[in-house]
Amino acid sequence: KLEIVPIRGRCSSLEKLHISSCQNLSKIGDGLSTSSCLKELKLSGCANLSSIPDLEGFSVLQNLDISECSKLEIVPIRGRCSSLQKLHISSCQNLSKIGDWLSTSTYLKELKLRKCPNLSSIPDLEGFCSLRILDISICYSLEIVPIGGQCSSLEKLHISSCDKLSKIGDGLSTSTYLKELKLSDCPNLRSILDLEGFSSLKILDLSNCNELEIVPIRAQCSSLEKLLISGCQSKIEDWLPIATCLKELKLSHCGNLNSIPDLESLRTLDISKCDNLEIIPTGRLPFLEKLHIFQCKKISKVGDGFSISSFLKELRIRLCPNLSSIPDLKGFSSLQSLCISGCNKLEIVPITERCSSLEVLDILACEKLSYIGNGLSNFTCLKKLRIETCPNLRSIPSIYHGRLTELGFTGVGQGLTCLLPDLLQSNTCLRKLTLADLPDLRSIPESVWELHSLVRLTTKRCPTLRSIPNDRLGSLTCLRSLDIGGFSEELEEFPGFDSIQHLSASLKELRLLGWEKLSSLPYQLRHLTALEGLEIQRFHGIEALPDWLGNLSSVKCLRIVSCDKLMYLPSEHVIRSLSKLTSFIISACPRLEARCSKESGP
Repeated sequence: KLEIVPIRGRCSSLEKLHISSCQNLSKIGDGLSTSSCLKELKLSGCANLSSIPDLEGFSVLQNLDISECSKLEIVPIRGRCSSLQKLHISSCQNLSKIGDWLSTSTYLKELKLRKCPNLSSIPDLEGFCSLRILDISICYSLEIVPIGGQCSSLEKLHISSCDKLSKIGDGLSTSTYLKELKLSDCPNLRSILDLEGFSSLKILDLSNCNELEIVPIRAQCSSLEKLLISGCQSKIEDWLPIATCLKELKLSHCGNLNSIPDLESLRTLDISKCDNLEIIPTGRLPFLEKLHIFQCKKISKVGDGFSISSFLKELRIRLCPNLSSIPDLKGFSSLQSLCISGCNKLEIVPITERCSSLEVLDILACEKLSYIGNGLSNFTCLKKLRIETCPNLRSIPSIYHGRLTELGFTGVGQGLTCLLPDLLQSNTCLRKLTLADLPDLRSIPESVWELHSLVRLTTKRCPTLRSIPNDRLGSLTCLRSLDIGGFSEELEEFPGFDSIQHLSASLKELRLLGWEKLSSLPYQLRHLTALEGLEIQRFHGIEALPDWLGNLSSVKCLRIVSCDKLMYLPSEHVIRSLSKLTSFIISACPRLEARCSKESGP
């Protein structure tokens, strides 16, 4: 409730003044101007503060921090704040001006301006020989960053989300000790000065500055280690070879990029949505550790230069519809993660020998894929194997080493389904198992019930599966999450739940997927008193939810989805029994919706 801080004068020894979260504060006494020994002034969360006394003659003030003062219009720096080292202003929506005398604060080391959408200008930054960090973001009205010159100590320049920014002062050319230059989401910025002689520059990030015509890298940027460019239409590859120390290169939405040259120091290469790139890499990348390629429409081949990248740890290729081949993965002794998805023309993943460090293998949505190299059987470190929507993949090499902790087969053909018994029997440490969209799976392999470390089991949309042994599900006593159902339409009740009561202490999440003939929920669920999340989906024959749902006293989230004939919810008394329920969601249940609309209640 405080409205005024009544500083009236003669507070000459005051060194620190911090005021925060005083929503009704509208005034700070004018006597503050006598506090000439003030070193720190911090104001935050004072939404009604529209002005502060003039900061004139505050010759020892070192730190000025103002945030979340939404009515403040001016920061009145009038003069002789010669010791100011840090000026941070953020979330001041009405701020339109910073006093012109800021230009006398030549010992300033940090200037950070954030979320000041009405700030259209700042004083000239000339002769700021101590300034090291200049960070400006979400100042939509700012048109110029007036770096005038002699900012020779500037090390970090970050500017982002300044919609009207069209110019950065020519004095930037004197900031040859600059280490980081980050410009992002400045759609009207057309040019910046040549970065010639910036021998200390290590990080250059130019993202979503779509009008920027030229990336101004010239000679003598020999220290550049990290380069991130997004939305650039210039010919990047023409000057890339001069970045001889480059370790990380990320390029996105670079429409004129045609090739990646030799970059022998590169460790990480991340390319996305570069529509003219056809082969990657075209040059030698002997020390590459991570290669990520995403949504490059014309890429048809991973270049042979890649085959010497024996230090590679991660290879991820996603949504490259024309990719038809990758080099033999032979001798990649450091490779730990291989993920390929959405590459519909790829027929072979040529895993051969000596990829013994591989821990993760994900192959998803590769419709023509028919073969994975025999080297897979030598992957003694493999922990995660996931194959989804690869209908032409008939077989994979046997994996007998017993290290798998996660296995997923979704939308694969009969050839892979037949491998399941042996695969599961030799990998008894599995913690996550997914078997989904398997039209040829008629029964769950007996070896599943010996997976005593299993914590998550998904078995669904297997239309020929007709039975689950009644006494086996309860043997998975570590199971915490079960997603099950969508079996043969001939079944009139949910199979295999007679022993589920043995999971009453461990099972926390249960998702049931029904089918047309099911007219009731499995009554055995009433024993699951520790269950916290329950989803019931596509039980089209059910008209009412049973009252025994009230037994599930630990349920926090209950979802009912796509139950066409459902008309009645449990009684109010039952719902009240679910004392921990915080989320109750019903969707796509047309009869219940119509009845509730008509009767204004369940």
